[in-house]
Amino acid sequence: MQPQTPLHSTNAVADAYSVEAFSSGVSWGAIFAGATAAAALSMILVILGFGLGLSAVSPWSYSAATIGMSTIIWLAFTQLAA
Repeated sequence: MQPQTPLHSTNAVADAYSVEAFSSGVSWGAIFAGATAAAALSMILVILGFGLGLSAVSPWSYSAATIGMSTIIWLAFTQLAA
């Protein structure tokens, strides 16, 4: 007859602590998913700004400085939103 081992042995607890000590606290899958989502949102907002800019601004009625400032403001908003 084999001896019975207790369910909560001290070796099992020590093994659990040693595995936890060497495991990472960083979830790389979540980091890559967040980066991908931010890049996708940034691309969508840039395309939206490009379309709105081309449809709303006539190059003959505005100066290059006005178009440049609106582009800078939209790109800054895009990066903050993404």
